[in-house]
Amino acid sequence: MASSGKFKVKYETPRGEREITYALNVEGETLTGTVTNNNGSNPIRNTKVEGGTLTFTYDVETPGGTFTVTAQATIDGDKITGTLNNDRGSRPFSGVRVE
Repeated sequence: MASSGKFKVKYETPRGEREITYALNVEGETLTGTVTNNNGSNPIRNTKVEGGTLTFTYDVETPGGTFTVTAQATIDGDKITGTLNNDRGSRPFSGVRVE
């Protein structure tokens, strides 16, 4: 079952490893939260809680423009794993609870 918390997440890109923070609040079938990276924080949206899987989208601003990421995540204890999908492809991620 998914649980709330703040998670430091890492994933690989062609330009090297990246780190972001997910602050997620799960209450039953309701998911809210934010994603924080080097460029600031953005709210998550289009959220879905189904069994132990969380699905949500968020925008990422880069020097090349803004793009939307769809994340699918599973929280198991203090670990979070999943996949990030956008128009540039799909990447696995993993992380740990920090709060």
